[in-house]
Amino acid sequence: WPAVLVVAWCLQVVCGGLDVGGILNRLNDARSKHEKRQKSADVHQTVHQNSMKEVPADEYFGHSKKPRLRLSKAEVKFKVGQVIKHKLWGYYAVVVGWDEYCKAPESWIAQMHKPPSGGDVQPWRTMPNYSLMVLPRPGDEKKPQRPGGQDVRYVPQVNMELLTGPRAELDPSLGALQEYFSSFYADCGWYQPHPWLQSIYPDDIVECGGQKTEL
Repeated sequence: WPAVLVVAWCLQVVCGGLDVGGILNRLNDARSKHEKRQKSADVHQTVHQNSMKEVPADEYFGHSKKPRLRLSKAEVKFKVGQVIKHKLWGYYAVVVGWDEYCKAPESWIAQMHKPPSGGDVQPWRTMPNYSLMVLPRPGDEKKPQRPGGQDVRYVPQVNMELLTGPRAELDPSLGALQEYFSSFYADCGWYQPHPWLQSIYPDDIVECGGQKTEL
């Protein structure tokens, strides 16, 4: 705060008739906003770190086999089998799992939670995060597959955009879809999970009619 007074004094001396009072008010407003953002970030980080104390490593990144019920999780917007487009990176993916908050080690969060344009990423910790299997759509250029044949990523909800209808269809030729899903409903753009996956997410059912394509 003393530094702000020094800046204001320098402006008054150097700039003469400049509205120093207005500049000082804007500096004060910027300082206040920064403090509020920092306080909010600290709250998100503290809440998340406390929640992670009881999470075993084999449940990171949506890998838990415990059933996820939606009755108390209205903030979870996307369902297993729905197709999304990543808002920042533009790739297409199908949801294969989710957690009500980010279940990942602190080192991973520090490395991966970095938006290209800056901004506050701490809320990404406490919002729903999704396990996504990345696949091209029919006709899209096929990129080299990752080792193991699957490209699965863990993404905060705010960076996801839902695709519906035929434009949600992904290229089944790579084979990974069949491991998780049995069929595709083009009218609503939903992949029906295999029973083993549906048992983990029993509420993730999309009511679909019309054309059904077996995978």
